[in-house]
Amino acid sequence: MNLLVFGCGLLGVLLLFSPTAGDRAFRPAAARPKEPDGVQDLPLLLDLLAALLAAGLPLDRSLRELGAICSRSLGGSLAMVGAALGLGSEWSAAWRGILNAAPLRALVDLERSTRLLALTGAPSAVLLRAEATRLRQERQRELQRRAAALGVKLVLPMGLCALPAFMLLGVVPVLIALLPG
Repeated sequence: MNLLVFGCGLLGVLLLFSPTAGDRAFRPAAARPKEPDGVQDLPLLLDLLAALLAAGLPLDRSLRELGAICSRSLGGSLAMVGAALGLGSEWSAAWRGILNAAPLRALVDLERSTRLLALTGAPSAVLLRAEATRLRQERQRELQRRAAALGVKLVLPMGLCALPAFMLLGVVPVLIALLPG
């Protein structure tokens, strides 16, 4: 029994000092992954754009203001589109150069979501908020689907770990106690 306790303690110490044991909080700042500066979440961008449009700003100015709070690459592209629209460019011409030069996923999705507004003059804030809600619900469904799949994938490893532990810690001591002598 002492050998089992010693082996578990030794394994714990080895795992503690393994190279992969360092948590993100204990890594030096230079080793941490670079996090993007500014907003990149598409539903949040759509909500912010809806608020700017509801406040009475035109679409070109709203895109420039939205670009001011986004990450550098996304914000610069939005500012360029807003400037092109402000100078009288057509919608497709204003976006064409930006989408070809910087094919960011958020930028492509934002253009797709706002295209109907610019081309038809539809009530923009309502449509943008509805699109943001739809995207959030879609993301939530995807996360729930992935969580359910993870639960199924964890059954076998948990069973392989829990059953031997139960046998060693629950059944074997009872059997040892029942042995005579």
